Amino acid sequence: MQKRDIIEAISEETGIPKDRLPRRFEIIGKSIIMSLIDFPEYMKYSIAKSYVTKFKLWSFYELVEIKGQMRVPEAKLIYGINTDVTHIENGILFRLNPSKVMFSKGNKYERHRLLDEVKNDEIVVDMFAGIGYYSIPLSSRVKKIYACEINPDSYHFLIINKMINKSETLIPYFGDSSFFPLEGVADRVIMGHFDSLIYLNKGLSILKNTGIIHLHALVKRGDETINNYLVNLRSVRGVKSRIVKSYSPSTNHMVFDLHIEKE
Repeated sequence: MQKRDIIEAISEETGIPKDRLPRRFEIIGKSIIMSLIDFPEYMKYSIAKSYVTKFKLWSFYELVEIKGQMRVPEAKLIYGINTDVTHIENGILFRLNPSKVMFSKGNKYERHRLLDEVKNDEIVVDMFAGIGYYSIPLSSRVKKIYACEINPDSYHFLIINKMINKSETLIPYFGDSSFFPLEGVADRVIMGHFDSLIYLNKGLSILKNTGIIHLHALVKRGDETINNYLVNLRSVRGVKSRIVKSYSPSTNHMVFDLHIEKE
């Protein structure tokens, strides 16, 4: 059954016009995550049950917000069982619990882009690894990748994902990447946190004399402030930017590729 037909079936079952049903949601493994902010509490259970049943899933989580530096989701189980799920993306297995850690399918293209760019003799440092969104796929393409993560729940699933994907070149580091002990070791540094700009100096110290930093940030549409700042940094020899995805009506999630040559 096509997604369009499933939405129509949910509309018929719940009595909610299909143009009022949420269209933005993510199916992660056997769970579905969406916002139900426009619906009263008494309607949420029947909506959740219908989505789980029609999509043949295990659980429905309402995403309330993503909080703090550790990007912890406030996800409330509305229907089904709260359990770990396995999401499969191009043969890579990602184990996670949607109530504890986040997984953004919207970053899928960026993960593929990095796979095409890295070389097999590279050493990479992923400063905000999460459950291994970038680190696990890249581990099969590079010489070595250090995956740093401060959130205990995310680190737990990072270790599991390393094991189930047999990612032998991945070296996990538990703790604040600001205190990552190695300097001048990386050909490439991934900074996949919206506060990456704060940690840029640390990223530069981890990088070899020449290399690439992939810096993620939230940017208001039409605002060139960050781009102009990065272009004018002493060690930056080139900046390429692209939109990863729309984040809000006025904001884009962007990534800046910084080509570095230290003086």
